[in-house]
Amino acid sequence: MTTNLIAQLMDDLSGEPLARVATAIGETQASTGTALGAAVPAIMSALAIKGATPAGASELVDMIRRNKLDVRQYAETSNTVAAANGVSSLMSAGRSVLDDVFGGRTASVADWLSSYAAINRSSARSLLTICVPLVIGRITQSLISSGLTAGSLRNLLVDQRAFLKDKPKGLAAALGIGAVGQAPLAGAHEGARAAPALAAWAKDMESRGATGRWKWVLPLLLLALIPLFLVLRRQAPREMAVQAPAPRPEVATSGAAAPSPATAGDLVDMSLPGGVLIRVPSLGVESKLITFIEDPKLTPDRGTWLTFDRLEFETDSALLKPSSQEQLRDVAEILKAYPNVNVKIGGYTDNAGDDAYNLTLSADRADNTLKEIANLGVDRSRLESEGYGENHPIADNATAEGRQRNRRIDIRVTKK
Repeated sequence: MTTNLIAQLMDDLSGEPLARVATAIGETQASTGTALGAAVPAIMSALAIKGATPAGASELVDMIRRNKLDVRQYAETSNTVAAANGVSSLMSAGRSVLDDVFGGRTASVADWLSSYAAINRSSARSLLTICVPLVIGRITQSLISSGLTAGSLRNLLVDQRAFLKDKPKGLAAALGIGAVGQAPLAGAHEGARAAPALAAWAKDMESRGATGRWKWVLPLLLLALIPLFLVLRRQAPREMAVQAPAPRPEVATSGAAAPSPATAGDLVDMSLPGGVLIRVPSLGVESKLITFIEDPKLTPDRGTWLTFDRLEFETDSALLKPSSQEQLRDVAEILKAYPNVNVKIGGYTDNAGDDAYNLTLSADRADNTLKEIANLGVDRSRLESEGYGENHPIADNATAEGRQRNRRIDIRVTKK
């Protein structure tokens, strides 16, 4: 008999755990309970969609193990939430995988949850962050006997679809799907892959003994996907938030303001240890980072931050744009050339909007920047990140230009 993991988790999140979560996100117990009843199915649905194919299930297993979410701690819901720093530890764990679970849909799911439960948008995002490790913990606990493998995870997620039929209203649209248990239909960046994903799901249904009714419905779903994909391809690109430079001295002895991308100087060739040659702006963050590392008179301190000048994020999102890759690759090459150097990534926002949401967004952006650098070959043990929200502004938030400058990602050498 298949176990309803959603119902189990909701039972464990009643009473005192519910009160603690409500306090943590700054909402009433009643509204938090309503939000939990939507957040948990949303996360399970997103995991079920991602794990619908063998490749997707393998990615989930890698994500779970990489972030150490398969430990018993996250399966013991009541004890974890009741611990002294339980909710904080859940938020820390969830923050690192939230976008991995929802892909490019995190913002839309948070918006939907906020509207559905009548809670603050930042509270909705915080709740999703808290719930992600709890849902994954409950899943991995259920797989102890069979082991956490792509196959066992996929089978479990398929079984959980039966409990997602009565999903909260609006969830499918927020996730960008036609129905829970089907392949993704929305997301222009996923459109080209949607048809193969749906076809794979159809094959999976057939192998599991799909009834005659499904054999007629599946071809119709495939045909319906074609015009939808064409419409999505014509959607206008989203507005981008350009990473702004800081106008303060970035290297302790330089006394020069961080340049904007347009004034970062001419491109120059810089030779790194090991024979690696990079071509970077003479006044950009790469040049300043090398200068700081190589100058024996400059020692790591808590106040010397260098500002990235060519990072771009999607508006109101932690998703880095492809245009950011060049500077991230340069910084990764520098760190690989100096293996004794450790750094910290700091994220900042302006003061518009909710304080808690800004803090979460800044942390997510800093963490995604760290992940990209690590993915480029830098050992994660040398990297750390933190979000500071609207704290430590370096320009006047009363002006549009000042707010843009305050939205930034910095890097600080912590060891060399």
